Amino acid sequence: MSLKDVFCQDKAVSLLQRAFCAGRVPHAYIFAGPDGVGKFKTALEWSRLLLCKNPLVESGGETADSCGACQSCRAVEANSHPDFNVIHKELLEFTKDGKDKKTPVDLILSDHLMPNMTGLEFLRLVHDRHPDSLRIMLTGHADMQTAIAAINQGEIYRFLTKPWDD
Repeated sequence: MSLKDVFCQDKAVSLLQRAFCAGRVPHAYIFAGPDGVGKFKTALEWSRLLLCKNPLVESGGETADSCGACQSCRAVEANSHPDFNVIHKELLEFTKDGKDKKTPVDLILSDHLMPNMTGLEFLRLVHDRHPDSLRIMLTGHADMQTAIAAINQGEIYRFLTKPWDD
């Protein structure tokens, strides 16, 4: 699969592709919306594009996608890319208990509603430990106040509500 195959998220995919083509990839995005609308799949395909060794740029530099064939794309597909790890509860425990440990973390995907702390609290902790990481909040339960707090406190660059409603 690739970004162009993400169903019913044309506006979100277009925004991501334009950022990539312009060389202006922000340090974080929030993918928010109801359960089952494709937040994780969109974030996965976005990550695949960011890691792709031979990205395909088309239409005068306004659309981009992963090639799907390079070693990096194949490794992401096989869930074995050294720079892409989906970490759920493990990162929460690492951040809370492993204050003196240093592990490189490039991308953090977090829901807003989690046991023991909110996604905003979690991203704030992760930002303190890994300030250069890309932080993405995936949630179907967010309001404008949560978005503003995520941008200001968790240093999230964009808040994307899914699905798009034009």
